[in-house]
Amino acid sequence: MKAVSRIIASGFVALAAVLLLGLCATPASALRQLRVTATVATRYPEPNANVTVRVKAVDQKGRTLKGVRCVATWRLPSTTRRSVRRTNRAGVVRFTRYIGDTSSGYRVWVTVKGAWRGQTRRCKTWFRPRRPLPDVPNIVFVGDSLTVGLYAVTEAESFRALIAARFVCTTELIAASGGQSKDVNLVGLTEAAGDIVVIELGTNDAIGYPDLVPVAPAVFEANLRAIARAARSGNQACRLIFLSVWQQAPTRTPYDARIAAVAAGYGRHFIDISTIKDDPAASQPEGVETYLGKSDGWHPNTVGHAAIADAVGDEIAKMLGQTVKTAVESAAN
Repeated sequence: MKAVSRIIASGFVALAAVLLLGLCATPASALRQLRVTATVATRYPEPNANVTVRVKAVDQKGRTLKGVRCVATWRLPSTTRRSVRRTNRAGVVRFTRYIGDTSSGYRVWVTVKGAWRGQTRRCKTWFRPRRPLPDVPNIVFVGDSLTVGLYAVTEAESFRALIAARFVCTTELIAASGGQSKDVNLVGLTEAAGDIVVIELGTNDAIGYPDLVPVAPAVFEANLRAIARAARSGNQACRLIFLSVWQQAPTRTPYDARIAAVAAGYGRHFIDISTIKDDPAASQPEGVETYLGKSDGWHPNTVGHAAIADAVGDEIAKMLGQTVKTAVESAAN
């Protein structure tokens, strides 16, 4: 009897050992626990824009998880929409959606459900769209000699006037020939309370006109951010459009990079006019009589101003939810 008991006891010990070994041999990946987080680039995006939600999947130790099935549910005012994707090798998946003219004040919730190896986790994020633009927006032009109008043949052919003629709007001008970013009247810009602010600066900073001592790119960026803050102080819902500088490469390169960096935090409305600058037909010849004197063959001519007006006007049209058309077509109407 004792022998039988010993055998049974030995069997239990062996079974326990097998179970313990099996547990120890279980792959570490089978014990990994799913965690998901969701974030948006900005809490207050503009209407008629794309909003991206970034989802990150990791385990309990922060290690990335590939192949997690994520379902994003967007609770927009008009409907509830869903998108399904899987995380990439970095454990990340991005969901991008056009939000249209979503009314301001409505908090849009995005719920994400992640599923991986029998585990499910949920997380949420939100954004609140900015106020839509008014039917008759106030467009404020901030800049230097290009914004003033050099050297369109007539003022009506300057890019500023062409944009004003294209839309039902009011306009204000805060610009001076030879002006740098440090010269902008910030108080006046705030008081203007623009709905759309077009910022064309950096051309003189890049060469240090008139003393020919270039402004450090970091200082230029700080000035540009101060201008953007002043515009938003006057109107928290204003849209900011940034133009690249009217210089040749490589002079323009570090300044354009700074402009693009600032624009990234204010709606990503960056318009690269370098191809217009590089086209001789957009600035030459010199010696043409204009309403601001004889052209110098360097500033944009009437053709150059029209090209700039088309680029900026198309961006404004998108903001207003209007059909994109050229400045020539707009003038014809």
